[in-house]
Amino acid sequence: MNKQRLQKVRSMERKSKLPSKYNESRLRLVYYLALLGATDAQIAEAMEVDVNTIDLWKRTHPEFLEELSRGKLLADMRVAKGLFLNCQDRYVEEEEVHIVKGVTKKIKVKKFIQGDKWAQVRWLSIRQRGNWSDTQKVEITNTNINITKIDLTGFSTEHLKVMEEIGLAGLNQLPEHGG
Repeated sequence: MNKQRLQKVRSMERKSKLPSKYNESRLRLVYYLALLGATDAQIAEAMEVDVNTIDLWKRTHPEFLEELSRGKLLADMRVAKGLFLNCQDRYVEEEEVHIVKGVTKKIKVKKFIQGDKWAQVRWLSIRQRGNWSDTQKVEITNTNINITKIDLTGFSTEHLKVMEEIGLAGLNQLPEHGG
């Protein structure tokens, strides 16, 4: 970070009435906020500092960046696990409560849960983009065609002059044409 930007961030911190000093207690907070999926702006708001201060702390305090990254990674892993689980057909065991002749009974029941089709397509579109992407890659190859003989007898002189003007090669010798 250049000196001017660092001075600007520090100046903004001094102007603010909110505490902006870095301390060890912020490590636990940034970890939990990252677990919740908070953005840097939201983290800054929760810590009552400017978002530039968060950027500064990430660059100057490796342990702060480590806790932030660790929280984000764990949150992403939980979401990925949930998405992966949601993709699969599976059986789950649930407990149902039944009252039979005035007696309450808890019964374990296996229930089938069908995998979410959207989650399956989304997973595959990310993991196997070439086969499952919503967009298709189209390759266009440019082919030069060289035609040595063209029958121009069906065109009027005016049409032939236009063809010559637009650069169709080999038309500099217009055939005698009465049309």
